[in-house]
Amino acid sequence: MRCIERMIMTLTLAGLLIPGLAQIGRAQSRAPDQSLKKTCTISGSVGLAGVTLRGLPGSPVSDDNGVYSAVVEQGFAGMVTPTKPGYAFDPPTRHYTSVREDLTNEDYTASVLAFTISGNVGIPDVVMEGLPGDPVTDAAGNYGVTVEYGWSGAVTPTKEGYRFAPDRRTYKPVSGVEQGDYAPHVRTFNIYGQVWTPTISGTTGLAGVTLLGLPGEPITDKEGRYAVTVEYGWSGKVTPSKEGYNFEPAFTDYSMVTVNKRDQNFIATIRRVAVPDSGGEILVIPTTAVASEQFAQTAEDMRVMLNILQEKLSEPRMIMGTLVDYGDFFSGGRGTEALYLQGYGAIFVMRVDFPFSPAAGPKDQNEPGQKEPADPVWQKAREKLYAPANPTRYGGLRAIGDPQGMSFEQFRDELLKTLKHTANIRNIEPNEWVILTVVGQGQEPAEAGRAAGRGSYSMGGGWVEGGSYSTSGSSFGTGGGSSYADSRTYSRGAGLSPGRVDRMRTGAAPAPTTFLTIQAKKFEVDAFAKGTLSFERFQQRVKMFTY
Repeated sequence: MRCIERMIMTLTLAGLLIPGLAQIGRAQSRAPDQSLKKTCTISGSVGLAGVTLRGLPGSPVSDDNGVYSAVVEQGFAGMVTPTKPGYAFDPPTRHYTSVREDLTNEDYTASVLAFTISGNVGIPDVVMEGLPGDPVTDAAGNYGVTVEYGWSGAVTPTKEGYRFAPDRRTYKPVSGVEQGDYAPHVRTFNIYGQVWTPTISGTTGLAGVTLLGLPGEPITDKEGRYAVTVEYGWSGKVTPSKEGYNFEPAFTDYSMVTVNKRDQNFIATIRRVAVPDSGGEILVIPTTAVASEQFAQTAEDMRVMLNILQEKLSEPRMIMGTLVDYGDFFSGGRGTEALYLQGYGAIFVMRVDFPFSPAAGPKDQNEPGQKEPADPVWQKAREKLYAPANPTRYGGLRAIGDPQGMSFEQFRDELLKTLKHTANIRNIEPNEWVILTVVGQGQEPAEAGRAAGRGSYSMGGGWVEGGSYSTSGSSFGTGGGSSYADSRTYSRGAGLSPGRVDRMRTGAAPAPTTFLTIQAKKFEVDAFAKGTLSFERFQQRVKMFTY
């Protein structure tokens, strides 16, 4: 009985215990699933491949689809930052605190980084070739453009007529803001050439030619060369100039110079030099091969000397007994001439409208030490020949107030002193001569009562009224040994001066011509001009002739 009771009690207790044990077993089987999960997953998209998610374990990198994923332990906490060079992300970071479950759709938006390239080039309207869009500088010369990260290229500032320093700038992949300035310079070009002049042996360069119109007006060197720099677009008229020369071409016009101008040459030829207001000319005769430039210099200097001599002879002075006023020296077409013969010297010839005083001929017989003339009649006739035919003629031209009287010796010394100015004549050798000759032409004789337009002269019968003379069947020589027949008629206004007609009527002697010649060596003139040779010593050394 007791055994049965014990069995029953045992079965009863087992029936009560089995459901509880089963429930406990099921509970125990579920609990391990929850307790074994210790990690979580964080995943999402960043829009492009190769993005590193810094801050997640292992720094995962997005795949080709831009997707990333990372496993973190439960309770993970940290800051995750997506990074890729040249890109920015939104949001830039994500903060996590105690992750307890998987997190999906943790996405980011990527955008490309951009940087500015800017600077100044100093002038407006410069095209920055090579930058995106080829931007143009503003009024202040500034430029600026935005480029994406990694952009690279070469930038060249360009504007017509300008160059820049540096002429270009190369950018490697851009990873930040860039600053690039340039200095502008106007483009320049060269104009150069040579001035040639013909010589006996060929041609040679001509020095000292001024190129008028070019910037700075350059002057040719000893070889006749010149060169000048002009700015882009320069325009102008260039005229070569040197005293005593003509040029071919006479000038050159330039318009908008945009290239170098080579071989801009000119040919120079010596210009004949006429003495102003003197009616004379200068003649330079070379005997050796010498640059024509030197002869032009000599001709120029001789012209100056001729003007000095002309002014000296035009002073209101008087040679005793002959001249009151020099104002009419150069009348009647007379004037001055000059000749330089290389190897010999320079010769000046002055023609004047008066004879020298009697002192220019035979000396006065009463001069101390002078012997009594052998033939007084002859001497008197000579004095009459050299005396002025009309000493009052020049008196009518006298300036207000009496001019200072001057003896012939004083007149001669004045010319001698004036000769020192020839020291300035270039290219005359020291041993060459400087010669001055003054030719004095006397005035025509005058007869009292002579009147223009009255009376004529007949070769066959004397003086005829009416103002003309004719010749017909006249004989000359004893016994009519020579016959002459002429039916010409001469009037006083056509080719025959009143003085000439009067002389024919009266039988007066022709107007006298006198000469004064002064000769000196160039080195003596130089010494006199410098003051190393006194006038008295110079006077002793020069040669003077009067006849």
